[in-house]
Amino acid sequence: MGGSTVPVWVALVLGVSSSVVALAAIAAAEVGDCRRLKHEREMQLGEIEEQRWSSLRDERIRAYSALTRLTKRMDVDTRNPTLPAVAEAHSEVDPDREPGAKRGCRSVVSDVGSRVVA
Repeated sequence: MGGSTVPVWVALVLGVSSSVVALAAIAAAEVGDCRRLKHEREMQLGEIEEQRWSSLRDERIRAYSALTRLTKRMDVDTRNPTLPAVAEAHSEVDPDREPGAKRGCRSVVSDVGSRVVA
């Protein structure tokens, strides 16, 4: 008989190999998806953080503008009706969190205190 016989272990390896390759492909795709989702999440968090800082910067610019507008015409008399508005603007600026802002606020207050601006 000239027929060839294939050992059983070869038949098993050939039968299982396609399943192993499919499993490896699924695992690789899963790992790739996890990395992609992690990257997208980091990008979204970065955008949210940037928007938060941009909003905070805009609020501070408005507060500094209000402070400047109010202190240009301020008469440092304790009976001055604009004093509460200046105090509110100063509290919005929060000089403790801004480097150099405390020094700037002191100079504005001392300048306004030393002269009456009409």
